[in-house]
Amino acid sequence: MNKRAKVWEVKTRPDLLTPILEAKHETAYELISQAFTLLDDFYDRVKRILDERGIVGVFRLKYRCYSEELVRACRTYKGEALLTKAIAITSKYVEYGCDPVILREIASLLGLDVSPAFKKVKVVTKTVVQPINVTPYLILGGLLFD
Repeated sequence: MNKRAKVWEVKTRPDLLTPILEAKHETAYELISQAFTLLDDFYDRVKRILDERGIVGVFRLKYRCYSEELVRACRTYKGEALLTKAIAITSKYVEYGCDPVILREIASLLGLDVSPAFKKVKVVTKTVVQPINVTPYLILGGLLFD
């Protein structure tokens, strides 16, 4: 057995590890309790915004997912990278059909200004419509029948 494995084995023995975990448990519990309280408070505020705007049922899910993505971004990124990520997330949900005013309100709960996501981008597309000829044939499973 090498030295590092022996050190690991000693540090993780149940009779030694249990007192250490017990000593840290109360502090860890307090920290996790604070974190969950803040997160639950945030989700309650999002819920109030959706209630005020009349968003009901399944339509709430998109906004809940948006708020969860923003929270995840806040945990992962800081500074300019966070702002860029938040704007990208917001742009995605605008494309999904979410109300920009509601998205802006949710982002502001986290102190994020996502206004650049709402700037109009001119997209030039060319659509070609081809007429469809309707014939007396019935197509079933890729086969033609009279």
